[in-house]
Amino acid sequence: MGDGSIVLSQTWSPTAQVPMIDITDTGKFIAPILLDPSAYEGKSFTCATAYYTPLELCSTWSKVTGRTVTYSQVDPAIANEKLTDEMKEGLKGKDRASEEFSYFGPKGRKDLEWTLEQMIGNEKPTAWEEFVRKNEPWFATSNSVIDLDFE
Repeated sequence: MGDGSIVLSQTWSPTAQVPMIDITDTGKFIAPILLDPSAYEGKSFTCATAYYTPLELCSTWSKVTGRTVTYSQVDPAIANEKLTDEMKEGLKGKDRASEEFSYFGPKGRKDLEWTLEQMIGNEKPTAWEEFVRKNEPWFATSNSVIDLDFE
């Protein structure tokens, strides 16, 4: 925004549970499988650090950077105007399902707990606050804001 504040705009409700992951943590999820492939044959890993609400994401982002970060829920119809017809068809009904079941479905939290228990030694994924701290220059500069222009 012109005053230096940041607005995170998504179609999720402010209290939706959103799984977040630092992509550089991918190896932490793969390592147990590579070290003992037979133990994990046929199993699925739910790769995320934790579930956060958009309000929690903004609160932490504000705390770390010292900038005001607020959340704005965008109407899916407005957000979808920029998508191709094929993309719109692929997303049909997913907003409702995501709100009800979250990104990983009805067993997502339990599956994530199991996945995190599989981590080797002290290899824990990067929490959102740590991620923002490590990437603060990107998160703190107004030049880095991506404007999707939902208006």
